[in-house]
Amino acid sequence: MAQSEAIDDEDAAQAYLSQANRTAESINKHLFNHETGHYMITTVRSIGFQQETHAWLLNTGIAPEPIKAPLLQKLNALFTGTHNNSPTQFSSETLDVPRTISPITSTFHILACLQAGDVASAEHILRSVWAPMCDKSSPHFTGTTWEFMNPDGTPFEDQFCSYAQLFSVGPTAIMSRFVLGVEPITPGYKTFLIAPRFYMDGVSWAEGRVPTPVGEPITVRWEMCDDGWKLWCKTPSGLKGVVRVPSAVWARRKSLKVKGVLSEGDPEGGEIRIGGVGGETDIEIRF
Repeated sequence: MAQSEAIDDEDAAQAYLSQANRTAESINKHLFNHETGHYMITTVRSIGFQQETHAWLLNTGIAPEPIKAPLLQKLNALFTGTHNNSPTQFSSETLDVPRTISPITSTFHILACLQAGDVASAEHILRSVWAPMCDKSSPHFTGTTWEFMNPDGTPFEDQFCSYAQLFSVGPTAIMSRFVLGVEPITPGYKTFLIAPRFYMDGVSWAEGRVPTPVGEPITVRWEMCDDGWKLWCKTPSGLKGVVRVPSAVWARRKSLKVKGVLSEGDPEGGEIRIGGVGGETDIEIRF
């Protein structure tokens, strides 16, 4: 933030980055347990495994590259022994904590899976955690998202549990970023990416608008058909982007058609450059 054009304070930026680096080094030095291969909950609480800690460390990149895959496996092991194998906040050996499911931290678990390319686990968490809250036939249905759940899929009834927890709506952002596929590359969407890459069983199309600071949205619609894949997008003037065709689609292509505004660029690897002057772009791939 301190390096942004709005603030432009290089000294503050370097100070914060230096502090962040020292924090990351301390986390790896004092909390990672080399014998068990995961991070302790605190420096004095070495028994047990916490979902929130490991999802956060995987998403921030603090965990070193060689241990990311084993950490994700341990994180996904929290699926077992609950309703629909939903992930619990703590492993079964963690002492003195209730066996609960947190939609809030499960959102970060989904993001960790997606960043690692484990789409199947990401979809499993999304469906298993949020399905009980969306079940209108359930006597516990509130039309809102809950703060905590029991392992059997019912609300965690306690004095500090909210039945309308706004921080439990994380899949809303996940759908926009990974299913619709729109995300910024640089601040203000000056450069952006359109890359649908979260395949969910039964989802064959997506459509949406993503607001931008220039006043006009980035509008995207894509559709998967038996014989191909189509994407249409409309972008504001002044913003430049890349459409990254899903790898599974690109591998099956027999033909590619691009209509509308297309800047110079080779679509090698399924990346098609768009934008700059604004307008509409149609992309059609046939199998």
